[in-house]
Amino acid sequence: MSAISLAGKRVVVTGAARGLGRAFAEGALASGARVVIADILEDRGRETAAELASAGEVSFVPVDLADPASIASLAAAAAKALGGVDGLVNCGAVAAGIGGKSSAEGALETGGRVR
Repeated sequence: MSAISLAGKRVVVTGAARGLGRAFAEGALASGARVVIADILEDRGRETAAELASAGEVSFVPVDLADPASIASLAAAAAKALGGVDGLVNCGAVAAGIGGKSSAEGALETGGRVR
């Protein structure tokens, strides 16, 4: 099976400060994409971008996926940083047991929304 090339593609990955989102960002970079990682965890997101910088062009933009204005700001910042966007990997989610609120604690305020 041959590797997929993302050379020259511009990709945004949400939830990319850690975990599966970070893994998708790493894979996109390894395949040649230019990547914007986005997360509500600003300090960790900036650290992740710095850690991945040797793998290719990567930058961080903070986002709160529960806030439409924050999402619009991410879209504008990513388009400006990358000169457009070719793909989105949405890995932002409520994650129990790895930091932040548990899904039970946030159930009433988040409802069906993804954070």
